[in-house]
Amino acid sequence: MGFELGGDDYITKPFILMVLRSRVMAVLRRCDPSREDKVMIGSLAFDFGKMDYRKEGTALSLSVTEQKLLKALVSHRGQILTREQLIFQVWGQEAEFVEENALTVTIKRLRAKIEDEPSAPTFIKTVYGLGYLWNDAGVQA
Repeated sequence: MGFELGGDDYITKPFILMVLRSRVMAVLRRCDPSREDKVMIGSLAFDFGKMDYRKEGTALSLSVTEQKLLKALVSHRGQILTREQLIFQVWGQEAEFVEENALTVTIKRLRAKIEDEPSAPTFIKTVYGLGYLWNDAGVQA
């Protein structure tokens, strides 16, 4: 009857809180129009849902940490993200145990994989004293 009235899902009592949370998050992922699973920027193609990342058609091998960092940057295109924001988005609950140098190293590794010239990056820009931003202005999508 719940499905006939428009319900998407249900759980029976007693339920495990983690199951409820997971089901709510799944519905929110389906309903979020700003969620970007597939992004094409110039010669770069990112499919975050399938964890498939390509540059000029060639598959890129990204670590889980690099994937999270890339997702955080691309999701906030044109916005400066502070080092603290990025550390929290990439490492989550364990952020307090992560050295700031870990972010610098991860940025360097990600640039080496996606930038044509990592020493003069086009996409991942450093904003000195503030943080980093994903810049794809002027790049054909």
